[in-house]
Amino acid sequence: MKIEHPINKIAITLALVSFLIGTSLLLLYIFFKWSTLLHIGINYVRIAFLVNSFFLAFLIINAIFFSKDTKENLITILLFLLNIPITLLYIQIV
Repeated sequence: MKIEHPINKIAITLALVSFLIGTSLLLLYIFFKWSTLLHIGINYVRIAFLVNSFFLAFLIINAIFFSKDTKENLITILLFLLNIPITLLYIQIV
């Protein structure tokens, strides 16, 4: 499936970057056990939550205005929301 809307392309990139940063912070913390990394990770989750929530609102608005592209919009939103259970799992690990 080809992603047509620029906002959906940006959202998928943002979701991937958020996942990679979060995973990197978790792995670094697991390997080194630095308390500083824990504080950085907590602050990262807060910032990512705000940024991703803001962007999710744009995705929902995009889905409403471009309802003819429902499949693309829903797949993008689902991929975007996939970071929530991953984050909760990471928090459980730490």
